[in-house]
Amino acid sequence: MEVVRRLADFSLALPPEWFSVPLDPTVDIVEWATETAYRAWRLRADAGVPEDAVAHDAGRRLVVELAGLAHNLREQLGGSAVGSALVSAWLPIPELGVVSAVVIVQAAERSVERSPERFAATLEELTQSPEPGAGYLHTARLEGDLRSMPLRGLHSMVGLMDPEAGVAVLEERTCFGVFPEGADAMVEVLFVAERPASFEDMPAQTRELLEGLEVSLAEAA
Repeated sequence: MEVVRRLADFSLALPPEWFSVPLDPTVDIVEWATETAYRAWRLRADAGVPEDAVAHDAGRRLVVELAGLAHNLREQLGGSAVGSALVSAWLPIPELGVVSAVVIVQAAERSVERSPERFAATLEELTQSPEPGAGYLHTARLEGDLRSMPLRGLHSMVGLMDPEAGVAVLEERTCFGVFPEGADAMVEVLFVAERPASFEDMPAQTRELLEGLEVSLAEAA
């Protein structure tokens, strides 16, 4: 009889220019955003990059964008218990005053739709009925293994209508499902880049970042 194990914990180690986004409602968002923007700027300065902003008022804009991001993610993931989702923001060029990408890591109960055989197809089917104001311009399935665990996913490019600007903006995404053998759950890792130029090769680069994913299993009760 196959022993089903419980997914006890998971983590994703990332390079230093990725900063953890607090989902805990007790953490002050503005204080976190201000400190994070400063830390990102110091990383660049310590690497010898001039501290001059490329974009006007970049420091303030970055704080505002980070605070808005944290607020939106708390709203989006509000139903998740603290610790059940991990979020990080990528700030490789803070002097531009923008967040280059976000990653969200969550565990999900295994099902027929969340299986190695169906996961990528399920994601692709969702692109056939996009949310209002969105249209998928490109999709490509991603397949492989992560340290003997099946890895399946989808790379997509989606056009989103910006109601304030009245124009469509491009968003690039990779969504990976990692399936520990014999576990009752899988781990879903979603990378979102609001600017397609953030990555030179998003599927390859985000797949490389998945090497930092660690999953702990325990015997099911």
